Amino acid sequence: MSVSARALATFAVLTGVVAGSAGRATAQFPPDAAPVGPGSAYVGGQPGMPPGMPMGEPATYEGPTLATDSLGYTGGGSHGPRAWIGAEYLLYWTKDAPIPFNVATVGLAAGTGIVGATGTRILFGNTSIDYSNFSGVRVIGGYWITSNESLGLEANLFILPKKNVGTPALTGSDILPVLARPFLNTASNVQNSRVLGKPGQFLGNVQTTSGLELWGAEIGPVWRARDTGRWTFDYLGAFKFLALNETLTVADTANTLGGGVSVLQGRAFNSPSSLSIRDEFRVQNNFYGVTLGARSNLHVEAFTWSLTGKIGLGWMESNLRTTGTSTVSGGSTAPLTSVGGLYASGPSLGDFSKNQFAAIPEFATNLNVQITSHLGLNLGYNYLYISKVLRPGEQISGQVNPSFVPTSPNFGALSGPANSTIPLSSSSFWAQGFNLAFVLGF
Repeated sequence: MSVSARALATFAVLTGVVAGSAGRATAQFPPDAAPVGPGSAYVGGQPGMPPGMPMGEPATYEGPTLATDSLGYTGGGSHGPRAWIGAEYLLYWTKDAPIPFNVATVGLAAGTGIVGATGTRILFGNTSIDYSNFSGVRVIGGYWITSNESLGLEANLFILPKKNVGTPALTGSDILPVLARPFLNTASNVQNSRVLGKPGQFLGNVQTTSGLELWGAEIGPVWRARDTGRWTFDYLGAFKFLALNETLTVADTANTLGGGVSVLQGRAFNSPSSLSIRDEFRVQNNFYGVTLGARSNLHVEAFTWSLTGKIGLGWMESNLRTTGTSTVSGGSTAPLTSVGGLYASGPSLGDFSKNQFAAIPEFATNLNVQITSHLGLNLGYNYLYISKVLRPGEQISGQVNPSFVPTSPNFGALSGPANSTIPLSSSSFWAQGFNLAFVLGF
């Protein structure tokens, strides 16, 4: 009757313990015959022949970590190699880009698309832009400082590369032929608009584009506080950096027809000419802080299931840069560009900053399956929440003083309030998704 290598290995370990030899099963099988990384199931082939193994049998144990591996040892057992490194593919979703203002209206030919006027409809605004899904990458790694896996060091770096999404170019229609960008005139405190399309006068469009990039890194110690063989519990700590970079651009073009006149810096431009405005709001949110957390790991044969909870506490530095340009071209006049757009004009132009305390809770669950003696496969889910960030769309109030708008006939009049309309409003952000990783242990 043949006996499996696993059964022989278990018998050899128990025999050694009873006889008082070496005390711990790892005298027969070194500690690197275990799972990849803290809380992973590492199966390793180890040299050496266990006592009692018949001649001619393979001198290598290829099975999962034995339950007897920690008998007679109260300081915790080995569940992984001394060092590991892995690469993860990320499939993530994030919170939409907020657009809490009216970008474009359509109206009757006799009007100018002013909000509240008869026949005016909101074409786009008071909504959000869906980023859909992101593909990213994360690199993970670690090292056990102590041979019994009581103290280690872990690090990770991830990035969701910048993705740009937005609306198509919006135009008027035969039913509602007027296209306009509405705003509240702060000089007169009444609704106003910039007309982009009107029969016989202008033919134009407006487009809104949003872009987002998220990346971050962590490095810090891990302390294994509990080890029962099949279950381990770790305390985690780290220095954390996180960056959320986002842009929002509203761009329009109005081609002047025979019955229309475009104005830039007080100069009139007849047909054929084209007047374009571009407003861009760019935000950089940088988080600096520490992370505290815990991780529970269940080890069953070549599988390890982990649950991780962390919270990052620190300082969020948010910087907003607004830029605006207005350009006229066409006809016999050379192109002329002026600083200032519609939303980004006058005191709203430039750099603004806001620093505040922020919290970043994070939850993750992960299943590791050991494929070979040094290669593991991880499949998991992660949810990340940021309590306070600046988002570009929420910095646009929809309030404009035409005295600072280069395309306004009142440009330079300096009437009405001169204060900035940038609110620097904070809000929350989240990102969640799945990860698939290959982890190499050595």
